[in-house]
Amino acid sequence: MEGHPFARRLSVDETRLVANLTRKNVPPRDILSTLKVQNENNVSTIKTIYNAQQNIRMHEQAGRTPMQVLMSLLHTNDYVYEFTTCDSNELEKLFFIHPTSWKIWRAFPHVLIIDATYKTNKYNKPLVQIVGVTSTQKTFFVGFAFIHREKEANYTWVLNCLNSTLDTCIHPRVIITDRELALIKACETVFPDAARLLCRWHIEQNILKHCNKIITLEDDRLSFRSLWNLLIESPILMDYTEKYMRLQSMCFEIHRRYLVEQVQRNVCICLIDQHLNFGNNTTNRFESAHANLKRFLDSASSNLDRFVQRINEIVQSQLTSINESFEKSLIFRYKHHNLYCFGLLRGSVSNEALDIIVGELQRLNASKLDSSNCGCKLRTSCGLPCACMLSVYLNSGEEIPLDLIDIFWRKLSISDTKPEKKAIFVATMKLKSIKKILTSSQK
Repeated sequence: MEGHPFARRLSVDETRLVANLTRKNVPPRDILSTLKVQNENNVSTIKTIYNAQQNIRMHEQAGRTPMQVLMSLLHTNDYVYEFTTCDSNELEKLFFIHPTSWKIWRAFPHVLIIDATYKTNKYNKPLVQIVGVTSTQKTFFVGFAFIHREKEANYTWVLNCLNSTLDTCIHPRVIITDRELALIKACETVFPDAARLLCRWHIEQNILKHCNKIITLEDDRLSFRSLWNLLIESPILMDYTEKYMRLQSMCFEIHRRYLVEQVQRNVCICLIDQHLNFGNNTTNRFESAHANLKRFLDSASSNLDRFVQRINEIVQSQLTSINESFEKSLIFRYKHHNLYCFGLLRGSVSNEALDIIVGELQRLNASKLDSSNCGCKLRTSCGLPCACMLSVYLNSGEEIPLDLIDIFWRKLSISDTKPEKKAIFVATMKLKSIKKILTSSQK
């Protein structure tokens, strides 16, 4: 009797449990194990679980197409979204922001890290992921976009959609990408005032890969890497120029042009730190966020509506972590922050900003810097008082004023967005999308 389909069927409670565990992204094999632990007489197989999940999805769709389910999901969950269709009425581009991400994004629009990835959906559409950074150095998803191809026009459309969500908020001050030329040009068009940095890690890997081809001796390779590390860590332009000339002499003439091109892409500390970047000069945050997204996805070939459902879980997890970090900055007092000069800063700026200032104080004490050789890179790159400024307050015994801290570090909540203003904005975006749907259906 155990092999008969009748014996393998699930009870009502078991079906409900399968539905709940499926929504929590539990693998089918683990769902089956849970059923057998709860009921030792259960003789279901893994195929039973797959069939149950298929029936659950069909019930949820209620006869609608996956695209209709997707649009309904975005609409009912108050997503900020925009889309376009092609002549055959098929989805061409889709941009969306979770309502919670919308609040975090408007509170922290200072840093953007953007890249496109594949293998996230069954239609093989490139996924543009946009992430941001909070004052407590937490990474959060800003928005997502599915596009047809990685073309400048598509990237420009995505960034224009993103720009429209800011309204009167501060616009991005630094944008970090890899060397995707179409994306770089789109960023220049939509956010011309933002500093644009290329991922320092990717450039470094390209440099080392090319130089390994032309430098055959291992000792020479080690010397090159050592000199390269000294170059990119050069604190001031004078040191950078000297080390760059030494490094250039190691390369053959045919490869010098490539080296010049790569080094001039703001890969060195003294060049990167001429712009506000708040300690971000690589796309590592993006890679980490993408890995986290992959853990939540069912597979690399899921429907777009399943993808959106997983975003709800990811954003909620990020919100919990961000709020926890805010509370720590408001309440917790660390021993190394108990400096008199921090009197006006504790509880008003993030603990991460105080940690950076403590590191600058240690550099001041260790090397006995003065105003002539400070470099002031902390002030220009992070918007925090540098060594020469800190020495003034240490010598005078005064507290560091809050005005010396960039507004980015002084934001310790995301609740400043007025609910009624958000409701009006979301309602406007919904109305535009409904009109598009009606127009498309009439074609």
